[in-house]
Amino acid sequence: MTALAAVASYLVADFLRLPEAYWAVISSIIVMQSSVGATVGASWNRLAGTGVGAMVGAVFGSIWGDHVLAFGIAVGLTVWLCSLLGLLDSYRLAGVTVGVVMLFGREEPSYWVIAVRRFLEVSVGIVVSLVVMGMTWSSRARKRLREKLVDTLIEMSLLYEAVLRRWRNEGEAPIDELRGKVRESLGAHEVLLKQASFEPAMGIRPAALALWGDHLRRIYLAIEALELAMREGPRDGEVFGVEPELGRLVEAISAEFHALANDLVAKRLASSRDRLEGFVMALDRKMAEAGHRQSSHGLGLEEALRFYAFVSSLRSLARELDLAREAIQLPSLEVRSED
Repeated sequence: MTALAAVASYLVADFLRLPEAYWAVISSIIVMQSSVGATVGASWNRLAGTGVGAMVGAVFGSIWGDHVLAFGIAVGLTVWLCSLLGLLDSYRLAGVTVGVVMLFGREEPSYWVIAVRRFLEVSVGIVVSLVVMGMTWSSRARKRLREKLVDTLIEMSLLYEAVLRRWRNEGEAPIDELRGKVRESLGAHEVLLKQASFEPAMGIRPAALALWGDHLRRIYLAIEALELAMREGPRDGEVFGVEPELGRLVEAISAEFHALANDLVAKRLASSRDRLEGFVMALDRKMAEAGHRQSSHGLGLEEALRFYAFVSSLRSLARELDLAREAIQLPSLEVRSED
């Protein structure tokens, strides 16, 4: 696709008799990305940067020519304007355009002519790349977003299972390594969210996409809180008289991670699944019943508080997973509920 877009950009620029068609080719190659959304985002950044840089370069070039001090001020002003306009990803290309306009075209009759030509050449490359990507439609950020979502849920599940192994005294688990993988996946998910927001033709609402990113972060924070509460190792629920309800909630959370991932892969929700809220309510009732008996177990205040922190973290994790199951029905993730 990149080769096709590069050749097409050159042919279109040559047909339009643009004097330096290679700028269209360069722009086409630069903006071509691995998905539609990423290409649109890169195209916007390059177009905006070229526009700001061409304007500033033309103004400063027309007044001061290629004077080195004027050139330095023009570059600084261009970066400041991009920052002011919120074009933080465009300032480098804008600075390059200032250099092209003020320093490369000394034989041209007008700096404005140079600026307009550069903008047109860059625009041709961008438009051609978008057309090629739109026609081939080989990769969509939306599809990759769902795939990354599945990977992140699986990695969170592994982290959760590792925390449980510590709780059950089943040996040390690679919690730090798994935590690093989850954080890396969350970062990749944020990148795909940004790319997917540039695919308006697919009906994606950025706010709806960002909602899933918020759920992922909160699920991860709940697991972190759970791990923190268990560093000293809370006692088994039998000691507190809350079994088997506690064990059922722990296992239900583990199963829900896998169920959500499987539903995303299948693009279909199993609506018959019980909400984790029911397991939480059963545990709360059992804890209320057992509360008056806990003093007879000889538990210290610190140990009791640690255990309740552990249970509170489980509640938070269950709630976030329930909310995630509701959000997964958004059309932005192409998942349908079973009747």
